[in-house]
Amino acid sequence: MSDRTALRKQLWAMAMPLMASNLSQTMISMVDTLMVGHLPESEPLAAMGLSRVIFLVVFLVISSPFMGIQALTARRLGEGKPDDAGRVLLNGLAMAGLIGLVAGGLGLLLAEPVVFALSDDTKVASLAARYLVIRWGGAVVVTLLWAFKGFLYGRGETGFDMRVTLVVNLLNVGLNVVFIWGAFGIPAMGMPGAALASVLATTIGLTLMARRVFSARYRKVALPRGGPFWNMRDVAGIIRLSAPRAVQAVAFGASIFFFERVEASTGPVGLAASTVIWSFFGASVLVAIALGASAATMAGHALGAGNPQRAEAAAEEAIRQGVMLTTGIAVLVVAFPRAILSLFTDDPAVIEAGTAPLRLVSTFMFVDCVGIILGRVLSAAGCAIYVMLAEIVVSFGCMLPGAWLMSHLFPGNLLAMWSAWVIYICCWHGAMMAKFVRGGWKHIRI
Repeated sequence: MSDRTALRKQLWAMAMPLMASNLSQTMISMVDTLMVGHLPESEPLAAMGLSRVIFLVVFLVISSPFMGIQALTARRLGEGKPDDAGRVLLNGLAMAGLIGLVAGGLGLLLAEPVVFALSDDTKVASLAARYLVIRWGGAVVVTLLWAFKGFLYGRGETGFDMRVTLVVNLLNVGLNVVFIWGAFGIPAMGMPGAALASVLATTIGLTLMARRVFSARYRKVALPRGGPFWNMRDVAGIIRLSAPRAVQAVAFGASIFFFERVEASTGPVGLAASTVIWSFFGASVLVAIALGASAATMAGHALGAGNPQRAEAAAEEAIRQGVMLTTGIAVLVVAFPRAILSLFTDDPAVIEAGTAPLRLVSTFMFVDCVGIILGRVLSAAGCAIYVMLAEIVVSFGCMLPGAWLMSHLFPGNLLAMWSAWVIYICCWHGAMMAKFVRGGWKHIRI
């Protein structure tokens, strides 16, 4: 078996479970929306949209230790130090618990002021605040779960994470029925019930993760056999790799928010078409995230073992596979945009408005995929600050001015709006590729 074939098999062994997890999470989000959308009034659906945007930013920030834990776990295992990899988890759990408790307390205090600052509709804001108090208030469950995920990803054990994610998502659906509409003597909570369902399902997922990692059999191979368990080097390493990721998440969230605000100028037809475009654009993101996380683990193992050539080869193989997949998706979309749009809407105006932008964005899917994969690999290799700065510069220096300019030069033109996003994709790709090609990332110690 050639080295390239071995790399490809190892890559897909990790990436396929991640893709399944990501896909199931996306489908559950759609089911949540469907359930809330069938409530008698329109305000709950609007409130869910508002609260989800806010919690997405919160989630991206509080789950950021995942990146540091994954990178350090992979590097220590590559160095042949399994005990040190186990200490990374223990220190990461302590950090994640502290971050989650602080974030949860802030959620209880800030949920209501934040949503009322963003919405003029009192009923929508009130429902969104009730949702966020529960969801944001339960942040510690999220932070601890993602600390375990980082450890398992760093070990390359993505299959167990996939099974846990599927269990959590199925439980989420069942609990949604119970808490949103009421069942088994439990009163209906409406839209905020979806938040309680998510917190309880995530708690069960956390329990399954902890039971696995701290089981007697697993503990022998995954956790340190002697103290001290607290290690400031690990804590500093997690912070150094994760803090830039948190800042990057805020910058990306701000750019998404601004883009959607500008996009609203295209009117209801344009927004409806963009909803479909985001769905297909998300397909390439799911592929890229799974391949990027897998390549980051493989590169970490290789760099820890003193084999930078294999680390580079792992990243290149992930790029090769990502480009082939996203190009395949793009060919279908570019060839049959109207047929695809008609699956989601019968409105001829929406189909007409979305055809050209959908073709444009699909053409650049592979460019975005490469940028995401390299961003993950570079961050895990120790270039997290560079990736963060690149996100800030590209978001605020390219995409936001581009979107604003397009909205003024071509008001109401959806194709012009999405052209600004394509500019963002290309600039991000260029920034990641430039750093990767120079090769300095292969010699950073973490």
